[in-house]
Amino acid sequence: MDNRAAFRVESGAMIETYLLRGLAEIERTGSFTAAAKALFVSQPALSRAMQKLEGELGVALFDRSGGRTSLAPLGRLAAEHARAVLAALDGMAAAVREADRARRVFRYGAIAPAPIWTLAPILASAIPGRLAEPVLEESEETLLRDLEAGSIEAAVLLRTPPGPDWRGRAFLRERLGVMLPRPSWSRERWTRRGASSRTPTCPPSTPRSPPRAPPRRRAAS
Repeated sequence: MDNRAAFRVESGAMIETYLLRGLAEIERTGSFTAAAKALFVSQPALSRAMQKLEGELGVALFDRSGGRTSLAPLGRLAAEHARAVLAALDGMAAAVREADRARRVFRYGAIAPAPIWTLAPILASAIPGRLAEPVLEESEETLLRDLEAGSIEAAVLLRTPPGPDWRGRAFLRERLGVMLPRPSWSRERWTRRGASSRTPTCPPSTPRSPPRAPPRRRAAS
């Protein structure tokens, strides 16, 4: 059912977590048969586990009269506490694993893939032993919220936010071009600074054909 983790009750007995999971599953499904199927164990094995739990607690958790077995009031109370204990154990395990992952992973964010591609090899050499994990967000506001919440450790922004809580430095510059439809670039002058040249910033995808030579006239005979 589960790994055999255990905790000690006041009587000194060690209650293993698989016993608590079995009890909680019986309470959830309403029967030994359904609980055994959900836990991937045989019904006799689950029955023996519940007898062991009753022996360690020193109380009867099930009503076995009338030819059928059902949870007694004390069994329902025990199942309620079993669920709380299991939730606490699962939460502890998840928190510890997440803390260990955060210790080994450096998460950084951006709103475009180009900074992520550029930063990946830099971080790999700057923080050996940690895995650089990129986060691509849709807006800088989301990145700032991630930074404030601590879910990322760095972000690539267009400008450093105002205030003493932020520190940044220039990292990357982009060179952008202007794309025009073919009729536009052939008639107008486009440059990065203004209309001072007939050469477009972005040439067309297909070259212009060279002008044809005028037809040769034949001399009259």
